Formats: sequence, C-alpha cells, structure tokens
Amino acid sequence: MSIDLSQFIPTFLEESFEGLEVMESGLLHLEEDDTETINAIFRAAHSIKGGAGTFGFSHITDFTHVVETLMDELRAGRRPFSDSLKGLLLSSVDCMRLLLEAARDGVECDDSQIKKIHQELDAELSSNSNVEPDVLSEASVGTLETSSPDVSGWDIEFVPAPHLMMTGNEPVLMMAALAELGKLVVHPCTDDVPSLEKLNPEELFFSWRMDLYSDCLEDDIREIFEWVEDDCSLTIQPLKNASQILITNSGY
Repeated sequence: MSIDLSQFIPTFLEESFEGLEVMESGLLHLEEDDTETINAIFRAAHSIKGGAGTFGFSHITDFTHVVETLMDELRAGRRPFSDSLKGLLLSSVDCMRLLLEAARDGVECDDSQIKKIHQELDAELSSNSNVEPDVLSEASVGTLETSSPDVSGWDIEFVPAPHLMMTGNEPVLMMAALAELGKLVVHPCTDDVPSLEKLNPEELFFSWRMDLYSDCLEDDIREIFEWVEDDCSLTIQPLKNASQILITNSGY
C-alpha cells in the first residue's frame, strides 16, 4: 500500500515558512563568530531543502542547495563572513519565500529576481574558499597525534539508497558535518558500482564506512543523518581501541 505524500505538503510548507523566519532573523543579527546562529540558519536551510526534495519541489531544492552549501562552508570556517555575503543570503531568503508561496498556491514561479540571485549565489560559491574540512584519508591517519591515550570514537557505516541524491541530499555535506565533530577517516566502498553500460548517472552506488575520532554523543551523529534516515542504512557503534588505531593505521 503506497502512501499519498501530498497530504503532508501543508505541514512541510508551514514548517518551511517558520524555517525562513529563523533564517531571516538569524541573518539580520548575525556576527562573524556567532557559531550557534550560523548552525541554526544552516539547519533551517537543510530542512527546507530536504523536505522540498521529498515532495518533488525541484526548484526549491536546487535554489536552497546553493544556500545550504554556502552556510555549510561558513560554519566550517572554509568561507569568510562578510556583509556582502550576509546581504546575498538575506536576498536568498526572499527568493525562497517566493518559491514556497508558488508551491503553496500551485503556480509557476518564473521570477527574474530568483534567477538573478541564483546566479549570484553560484558565483559566490565558485569563488575561492578557505580551509578544507578535516576529513582524512586512510593513508594520512597515522600522522595524527593525540594528547590522550584514551581517544574515543565511533564506527559509522552509511549505505544510502540509490535514489538519495534525487531527494536533494548529498553525502559529502554529511561527511563535512561529521568532520566538525572530530577527526574523520573515510573508507569508501565501491563493490556495488555496476558496469558502465548498466550505470544510471542519477543513482548512487557508493557506500561508506567511517571512523570518527571524537567524544561526541551518538545523538550528535544521528542528527546529521536525520533527513535521510528513511533512505539509508545507518549503523553507529563505539570505535574500539581508537587511540591504537590512530597510530597503527600509518601502515597503509
């Protein structure tokens, strides 16, 4: 028995308009080092994008994806804060409101302002950013140093459904968020990648096992995957002998 998702659209729209209020209020009062507000704005954009992808509002997903990515770079310290970026993001909120209103009213939204701001967002995103997130390869993990012999961590297995990307969710953003919690080592699995003639470019065939060296809570990790919990297999277990692994993995 299939579920008619359209019955949940009014709730999505109501929560999305509330999310826009969070974004707008946060941006108006945002200062450079206000990590809490930056995270709140990012989460609101992420929720709107994820919900829009679920209900097939591709215009909202595409536009909000760029906003979300800029906020992710800002919160990760890879993009400097500036008044011009703040102004652009505020203009983006206005555009997102127009897109949501069009979805609510069942009409097309062909607004020149939305196209203009989308182009400015793309240009901003393509400009140089700062430091890359702290995601480590297996080869480099052995160079890490720790001040404590009792390093803790988590073993995370993430197997997304093939259609995950079509819902507007991207694993790379989730990994960047995990890397903010500690040292992240990513082990990609390509066993399920089909031959070229059978490959569907719109589907995702990768899965990942990740070692996160952090004293964060399991709930902190699950929060990152909350929008995709129905579209993936996620296993989180304590990482055994984390401090020893940090040292001995240098043999890769």
